[in-house]
Amino acid sequence: MAKKESDERPDIGNSVSKTGFTNFLINTLKIFGFIFLLPIVYGFSEGFFRQFSRQPITIVNSFIYAVCLYLLIHIFLFKPTPLFKFGERIVDKIFIFTGPLRRFFGYGVAFYCLIFFIYYFVLINFFQRSFDKENIVFMLVFFFIMHLSLVAEELKEQHKDLFGISYLFYLSSVYIINLIILGLFLSYLLEKFSFMEFIRFGYNFVVDAITLMWQQLFVINK
Repeated sequence: MAKKESDERPDIGNSVSKTGFTNFLINTLKIFGFIFLLPIVYGFSEGFFRQFSRQPITIVNSFIYAVCLYLLIHIFLFKPTPLFKFGERIVDKIFIFTGPLRRFFGYGVAFYCLIFFIYYFVLINFFQRSFDKENIVFMLVFFFIMHLSLVAEELKEQHKDLFGISYLFYLSSVYIINLIILGLFLSYLLEKFSFMEFIRFGYNFVVDAITLMWQQLFVINK
């Protein structure tokens, strides 16, 4: 009888060993994923700011003021977390059909940035309203920074693994997606902002960087 109970008892040590190996494999993949994301983050950031540097100084100042104002509010006054959570829940409801991926959409879509752009688009095209581009850029960038800041805090609470690899991996992914979306909005709003040139520069930079890394790691020079 005792032998039978012993045979039926699960092998806890083997289960823990498999779980540990799985976690190790996942963390290793995240490390390589983050290394891969680094040239994407840098390349698309530089491509974005190359396009933005073509804008009049008033547009550039609106960008800077929006970043500074939000950071001042976030650090010294209050964090608009309830507002962020409200938008996140709406996105979650919209993409509920995607199952587990709906959380990704909640992070990957800057809800208020999107809503404000739709509001601007509708008023411009259907009601012939006019707005100062500086104010539109200010609001888009303000909501963009708000989204990134609060997503970063939420991800930091969720992912506390060694060296913060999961946190850096997910935050980099969210940053790239939202930067591309912001670039798309600005290309519609600003005459000298080319979305295709922004994407092309980022793409070429990433290809060159990955090719160089591959050659340094795996190609033996004779």
